[in-house]
Amino acid sequence: VLVHSMRHGEVAAELLNLSTTGVLLRTRTSAFPVGEDLRIALPGGATAAARIVWAAGGLHGLSLHTPLGRAAVAAALLKAAALPPA
Repeated sequence: VLVHSMRHGEVAAELLNLSTTGVLLRTRTSAFPVGEDLRIALPGGATAAARIVWAAGGLHGLSLHTPLGRAAVAAALLKAAALPPA
């Protein structure tokens, strides 16, 4: 997935988990600080605004500003499974 931050610009990330209220991402090049707001381009074309709530060793836990519907989560996870890792 592509992640956009004001501080780092656009960064490729691997979507590890997605729920209606949160996201788990892995990045190889950027460590986003806790509290930073991001925009995530989810598989399938949807976007979501989120805030970093924890970060450790290239992993980032995000809380979505607006919950996603269950159907949107399922569709994004199915499409993500078909994509090569970032």
